[in-house]
Amino acid sequence: MTITALATVSASVNLITKVGTAYATWLKDNPDINPFIENGLLQYCERTHLAFQKTKTILTGTQVLDFHEYYFKLSVKKEQSAPTVVDTSRDFFQDDKVVVVLGGAGSGKSTLLRFLFHQVIKEAEKIPLYVELRRIRDASKPSSLKDFIKKSVIDYTGVTDKQFDNCLDVGMFIIFFDGFDEIDFRVRHEIAAQINELITLYQECKFILSSRPGTNLEYSQMATIREMCPVHPKNLETFTKIVAQGCDKELLLRICESYTNKENLKIVKEFLGNPLLISLYILTFQADTTIPQSRSRFYQRVIGALFSEHDSKTKLGFIRERRVSLSRDDFEKILQAYSFIAQKNSSYSFNRALVASTLFEVKKIDSALSVDVDAFIDDLALATCLWKQEGDQYLFTHRSLQEFFASEHIRSFSRQTKELFWKSLLDKIFSGEFFDIFGIIDILRETDEINTAELFEIPLI
Repeated sequence: MTITALATVSASVNLITKVGTAYATWLKDNPDINPFIENGLLQYCERTHLAFQKTKTILTGTQVLDFHEYYFKLSVKKEQSAPTVVDTSRDFFQDDKVVVVLGGAGSGKSTLLRFLFHQVIKEAEKIPLYVELRRIRDASKPSSLKDFIKKSVIDYTGVTDKQFDNCLDVGMFIIFFDGFDEIDFRVRHEIAAQINELITLYQECKFILSSRPGTNLEYSQMATIREMCPVHPKNLETFTKIVAQGCDKELLLRICESYTNKENLKIVKEFLGNPLLISLYILTFQADTTIPQSRSRFYQRVIGALFSEHDSKTKLGFIRERRVSLSRDDFEKILQAYSFIAQKNSSYSFNRALVASTLFEVKKIDSALSVDVDAFIDDLALATCLWKQEGDQYLFTHRSLQEFFASEHIRSFSRQTKELFWKSLLDKIFSGEFFDIFGIIDILRETDEINTAELFEIPLI
């Protein structure tokens, strides 16, 4: 067993021991719960804590990294207060029972939640349960959220419904709900109602939810809002040295010097506060040392770097050999159509069967857009590192990349098709039912400004 694994086991044992001590009187009256806590929850904490010790980044591709070595401490702000660096879960929660973390694409929400998960185990006051809400897939028959938590998080422990309910009743858990905005929009309202019900029923537990703005969580009367803060310009060098540790030292120095270039200062302040965009800038710096003037240009640049056959672009050792025998343009057309269909279906993670069915839908759009399923997956997960793998699921390295490819598919439409698309979208918006489009619209405002204004923004007024 590695030193990291031993430390993880030790931290988990310490957590379970302290929780057992804190609830000793209650456990004495409920002895049937002890095996669940001492075995089941210990196993869950060890397994999840160890998994969260490992991470991959868009800078390092398939290389597995130590989370803590590459973690830059992020800041949040509460209402009108000044930004504060998040060091501990105690400081983060303060006296709040329910906290919603709001932030745009690439602001570091999920990274912050994983850091807090580690901190909760270290501080050993409550047991953390981590729920990735994007895994709720069945829009026609959404399950009970409590059952989903039990089955997707701790089902392998053999806990009974009664035992789980009893632990919730006494407030044994801090429950992490990551990615509320990634739930299928058709069941989002129902899931929100179930979350509110859990919060109401189990008032001794604590809850933390993450989401992009615009899902109405920011208006919740039951939660305190924490907004993700941008990386301050004075911290850009520190951020860069942490996340780009494998980068060539001379290249790293040039990147840091570019932040203080007088010509770049305004753009740096307005644009390079987003952790994802900073990472993209680092990734592509050697090929182009200018700072792009728009978000879409960032994505165009990084995609070019990821498709490049030259490892010297980043000095970080990407694997470049591709299995799909198509030109880059044709491959991107398939990926654009795939992303559009996935976005329309609120799909953000894909098993092989879903990839195959989506590619079948792509072929219906254009019979020439045909590709082998396994080669497609390998090229995205290994050759280009645009996808990452989590168990049997694949997802974009960052969801905003999926939105960019989907926007490129829309941009390629003929004027007539664009008119039909935007009319259909407006009809759905006016009827209160529409798929997640706002990240895509932000990109199209840059890349297809006239059509987006004429066909969407003006009619919306």
